[in-house]
Amino acid sequence: MGLPDDLSPQGPGTQPAAALDLAAWSTPRRLHPLSIVVNLTRLLRQLLPIFLIAVIGGRTADGSPYGSLIGVGVSAVALVGGGFLTWLRTKFSISATELRIDSGLLTRQSRTAAFDRIQAVDVNQQLVARLFGLAELRVQVAGGKKGHFLLACLGQAEAAELRTVLLGHIGPDPVAAGLSQFPTPVAPAPAYQAGVPYGIEPDEWPMVEVPDGRFIGSVLLSISIWVAVLAGVGGAVALSIVGPVAAGGLVPLLLGAAGYLADRFQRYYGATLSISADGLRLRHGLLNRFAQTIPRDRVQAYQIREPLLWRAAGWAQIRLNVAGYSKGGGRGEAGERNTSVLLPVVPRAEAFALLGYLTGSGLESISDALAPAPRRAAWRVGPWRRGYGFGYDDHVLVTRTGLFRREHSIVPHGKVQSLHLVQGPWQRALSLSTVRVHSTRGPVRIALKQRDAAEAEHFLAAQAERSAAHRRAL
Repeated sequence: MGLPDDLSPQGPGTQPAAALDLAAWSTPRRLHPLSIVVNLTRLLRQLLPIFLIAVIGGRTADGSPYGSLIGVGVSAVALVGGGFLTWLRTKFSISATELRIDSGLLTRQSRTAAFDRIQAVDVNQQLVARLFGLAELRVQVAGGKKGHFLLACLGQAEAAELRTVLLGHIGPDPVAAGLSQFPTPVAPAPAYQAGVPYGIEPDEWPMVEVPDGRFIGSVLLSISIWVAVLAGVGGAVALSIVGPVAAGGLVPLLLGAAGYLADRFQRYYGATLSISADGLRLRHGLLNRFAQTIPRDRVQAYQIREPLLWRAAGWAQIRLNVAGYSKGGGRGEAGERNTSVLLPVVPRAEAFALLGYLTGSGLESISDALAPAPRRAAWRVGPWRRGYGFGYDDHVLVTRTGLFRREHSIVPHGKVQSLHLVQGPWQRALSLSTVRVHSTRGPVRIALKQRDAAEAEHFLAAQAERSAAHRRAL
């Protein structure tokens, strides 16, 4: 992992000239013509059961297949015609302040995304789009019903250029002002393999690349694969002793675990992280490729997650909350669950060094000196008391939970949205309290659990002052 000492005009972090050129994008444009084919393949996957029913049930009374063929032909013509009209009626353009998309066949609609509301820009390539040299551009925005704008699909070069234009106008990243505020890099930048999954760009600096061996090892050490193995062994034993009826109940479990593992493997394979003036750039994917660019000021909280089976190997996963990703375009939308993961697996020490680098904090020192929960908390949570802890410095608040599966949550003081003190009946009897620190929706949950009641009240007041001071400074 490494970063340059400064951001010279010729070095990494320089804002490309394309980001300043809006005149070329002011004229409305259509999507790539081949996007009709790509979108049709997606529809066909969804409508396959309907086609099968039409083929089976569309025969004439004498058993002739002409009825089914006519039904399939009419449906195909309708799909192609609808796709063409949708492409014809969809245009996008960029003004001095916003991105605009006009669409709709019978009912016309215009959606606009102001530059100051854009949270992140992703360039994704599904397998079929890759075959045609296309990519889809997904613009995450704050507020709104859907939470994202989708242009599917553009030429890959056009999508990359449009991403640069949008990111160049949503506000500078703090890194653009220089890197003297950050600690010295802990290791040199790794050598990148060209095209994994997109080639490194001139305006960015590589930080982390996940080796294939470590990634495969992390998948093999996941709980899901052991569930699949145990389900397979149990199914084989039940099949040999009782028969297929007893083993049938394990088949859905086996298929579910196998599907989850296959999706995770192809989604996060070849993960890389780099940094540029417009934010954090993530690339990953084996068949379907994903390239995300997240402005660093949109990241609200981080988490270092250490699953039980990974702790012996010293591995961890880094997850994050990003403003704007909680509405459809993020975890809740099928095929876009990658948004919450910054790096799928890294050495534990490297994870702390990386997040300390990004937040400008002494994260490693904080994690080694977290204040544990009082001993009397064992009456409330048993041995799990030893997993609770919290600490902070001038930049971030850090909490720890978990005895076997350890989780460290990190939130910059200026990103704390609100604080909530909770005290249940049992906690009152033990003079304990829990302070919940609210962030945007996402996988990271921040809470000071089972703290001394007086300590919790003092922390609540002090943290409110720290957060307010940081927000004023920002």
